[in-house]
Amino acid sequence: MVNYKTRIYYEKDGVNLGAEVKIYSDTGENIDNILITSESKFQELADKILNIDDTYIDKAELISIISNTQSELQINATKLNGYTPDDFARRIHSHSEYAQTNHASSQATYGIGTTSTYGHNKVINNVTSTEFRNGESLAAYQGKVLNDLVAATKTELTKWEKITLSGHNSIADYCNLYVNKALRLARVTYNRTGVKKGVASNKDSKNKDNNPSPYWIVGVTTNSLIYLHTENAIPADYQPSTRVNQSFYRGDFVFSVLTNGGIGVHNITGKGSKDNGISIRQNVLYHY
Repeated sequence: MVNYKTRIYYEKDGVNLGAEVKIYSDTGENIDNILITSESKFQELADKILNIDDTYIDKAELISIISNTQSELQINATKLNGYTPDDFARRIHSHSEYAQTNHASSQATYGIGTTSTYGHNKVINNVTSTEFRNGESLAAYQGKVLNDLVAATKTELTKWEKITLSGHNSIADYCNLYVNKALRLARVTYNRTGVKKGVASNKDSKNKDNNPSPYWIVGVTTNSLIYLHTENAIPADYQPSTRVNQSFYRGDFVFSVLTNGGIGVHNITGKGSKDNGISIRQNVLYHY
């Protein structure tokens, strides 16, 4: 058993006129609705249904049109959601303006590093380049090469070698000679006590002392230098390039290392005792 409820409606001064019938089951459930309208409205609706295929397209047809597989349409949308065509990537395209993942190159294509900009650098594995070039960096290995060179140079610059002496008047008993061959420096230490006399400073035609007797160097003023050790007491390879003078004993005496390798003393004021002699303790540095 079903029940029917009917509602008739009309809009004054309007165009809508119709009736609605609702069908209910005996339990009160709305089974269906029947809408009743005028013949003109019905005909209008029927015409729209008959012409629906000409008015609307189905999903498959829409997809076919958008795909445009046969290039039958000229799609000329200037913007899509506010974006121009340049904002979108084509299906098949390339980016020649971008560097590929591995973009090592022998050319400066992707920009080189300079003193003011970051960029690509080429590693240089030598220390012989004679000019600055942008984009060149020194290999870390060359840092070790330079470090080894500095270390070796430092060793040579700080190395002092003792030279064996065997010259005149037992010089080795009083004198030590140390040389730094890298810097061509020599250091003479002289330690001798009770020194009273020296030897002649000039030779005759037969290469003999003009006065074979020793010269006093204490208690009298010497006219010139008097040798303690004659020439080549300091070996020829380490003789000073110019005469080296150094005062001692309150400045009254002058200790000299000569360019011929001899060592001598000059008593300027005649100071000292002939009985006790003079003590000579010198440390002389010179270039050879």
